[in-house]
Amino acid sequence: MTGLGGERFAEGHERDEQGQREIRFVRGACVFLKGGKCSVYAARPVQCRTFPFWPENLEQRVWRREIARDCPGVGKGKLWTRAE
Repeated sequence: MTGLGGERFAEGHERDEQGQREIRFVRGACVFLKGGKCSVYAARPVQCRTFPFWPENLEQRVWRREIARDCPGVGKGKLWTRAE
């Protein structure tokens, strides 16, 4: 963990993208990715907690072509309905 509170944690690590706060990437990678794992998992922002279930990813073509290729959790676990 960083040892910083929420606002201090965000300083320098997030950017504003169309009114939403997003994690900054350095050379195409999240600054908190260490050894292939999230080093701030328990405190990860909404952006990370909700991935890959972002509206732009839920189209079946995008899901199969882009998300399933890179997300090891796709196809595993309980299948949730839209209502759930």
